[in-house]
Amino acid sequence: MADPVPKARARQRAAELRALSARLWLRYLEAQVGRQTWAVVLFRRRQGRLTAFSEQGIPLSLDGPDSLMGRLVPVVLAKVSEDGMAGELLLR
Repeated sequence: MADPVPKARARQRAAELRALSARLWLRYLEAQVGRQTWAVVLFRRRQGRLTAFSEQGIPLSLDGPDSLMGRLVPVVLAKVSEDGMAGELLLR
């Protein structure tokens, strides 16, 4: 390369891209509130709540019994949380 980007500028650009990515992810999550979707419940809990991933790839936490672990369940994406979203089960 004839003119490589100085390391300090490259680090600054990388930080700007990470900040932009975080803002866009938050905006996306906020737009999902109230959406009904499917989620696969993982085989673990975090802070007493089940952990899951929605079909959109959103990490979720939700209340429910251990018998849901490993199952695909209907959920409502209820609110944005610090590590993804909180979901509510739509069990029939």
